[in-house]
Amino acid sequence: MTQTTRTRRALASAAVCLALLTGCKVDTTVSIRSDDDGRGRVSVRVDLDAEAAFALQADGVALEQRVKLDDLDDAGWTVSPWRIEDSGAASVRLTKDFVGEDQLAGILDELAGEGGVLGGAHIDRSRGMVRSRDGLSVEADLTSLESGLAGDEEVARRLADAGVDVAALDAGLTEGLDSAFGLSVVLSMGDERRAWHLLPGDEKSLVVSTSRIEWDRITTLGIAAILTLLAALLFLAAWVSARRRRRGPRGAGSGGPVW
Repeated sequence: MTQTTRTRRALASAAVCLALLTGCKVDTTVSIRSDDDGRGRVSVRVDLDAEAAFALQADGVALEQRVKLDDLDDAGWTVSPWRIEDSGAASVRLTKDFVGEDQLAGILDELAGEGGVLGGAHIDRSRGMVRSRDGLSVEADLTSLESGLAGDEEVARRLADAGVDVAALDAGLTEGLDSAFGLSVVLSMGDERRAWHLLPGDEKSLVVSTSRIEWDRITTLGIAAILTLLAALLFLAAWVSARRRRRGPRGAGSGGPVW
């Protein structure tokens, strides 16, 4: 089993556990930050309301035991401990670094699979003579939300072995996603930051970009231009001086009239 497959199954198992809480509220925030050198980090925060957290901890089972995220460490994710608020709400954060858009696309694929709610990652780094531009974009598609339960053969098999009607459960979970599912996306590029709260049925291109004038480069080009001009002036002055020396003093040897 590949590392990516293990990661997808770990995330899918967590999603199934959360989706089983139909009627509860589960909010997910995906934050993607990219620096101007193409490096960045993806952070995923899952927030459970008090009702969802209480239901997951039924029978005294801790959240860490109920929601299995062990495989994520092997796949390069950093998983924070669950944080329990005084209100009973709970949250967990997952982070993973990337270099370049290919690795970013792979991380989004790990989170939601190919054709998931987030994809089409693109990092733009344009370098001009006097201006540079950096951009980060992803495509969000919430038009066909599905629980994904039936598509995960291992999870579906385990549920079927336990006597669960997987097809009926999958249909019920998918129907309940509209009210239980919340997704926010935050994109950061340099000092620029944009945030979106997406609703079921949304389909959007999410873009953040920044540009800057390369003053150091402009200064260097200006100095080079001045030095080139000075060199041209010196060459011209030397050429004029040499020409005068070849011609001699004005009027010498002209053979003018003698009085």
